[in-house]
Amino acid sequence: MLPLTIQLAHKLSRALDKGRQDGTFPWLSLQCKAMVAVDYRKNSQLHLCPVRIHAIVVDAPHSVAIESAVATSQILEGIIRREMPADLLDESTQFHISTYTQTGLIHPGITGRRIIVDTYGGWGGHGGGAFSGKVINLKA
Repeated sequence: MLPLTIQLAHKLSRALDKGRQDGTFPWLSLQCKAMVAVDYRKNSQLHLCPVRIHAIVVDAPHSVAIESAVATSQILEGIIRREMPADLLDESTQFHISTYTQTGLIHPGITGRRIIVDTYGGWGGHGGGAFSGKVINLKA
């Protein structure tokens, strides 16, 4: 009964974690995040039906063992295109893949929005104040 958006985000998150654990993507950090936005249309019974994936956001910190451009390409082809339903991806689907070398700072990325996505599957709104991300220096 979970919304499709949260199911797909969870599927991406599991795939990112599995790739890190099984050695396919050993350079990935534990702190990867994913979000999926889906366009819906009401059918004749007024039920919302998914039409297409509008956007996919992946925030993927990684080790220095790989360049960010290569990491982005591998995430897109090796995880996103493999895990997402092909019939919901089209030429207008937006891919926002943020890859960067982890340097000891926790990247604020999509942290605030992730709270809403994890809880409501993207259906909830927020003003941003209470859910703003913070940069934490782990070296301090």
